Amino acid sequence: MTVALSHLLFNLLGTLIWFPLPFMRRIPVDIAKLNGNLAAEWKAFPIIYLVIVFGLLPLTFFLLSLAGIAVVATLGVILILAMIAAAAIL
Repeated sequence: MTVALSHLLFNLLGTLIWFPLPFMRRIPVDIAKLNGNLAAEWKAFPIIYLVIVFGLLPLTFFLLSLAGIAVVATLGVILILAMIAAAAIL
């Protein structure tokens, strides 16, 4: 029952994020097309993608959770400042 509820909430949240605005509906489809094209052109892409998305990213977040709130807050501030700088440049 817990797994079903989490899937339901995940799907509802995804619908609320991507569906309301018409221009946002294309983003997941365009990303899926890009991933498909990369997989067709570069045979190692699916393996590398799976290792990064389901291996390295969760491991990184887990290790950050062990590092403590000060490390996470510092990295969060750095990330936010980098995004602001990138937005200012673009």
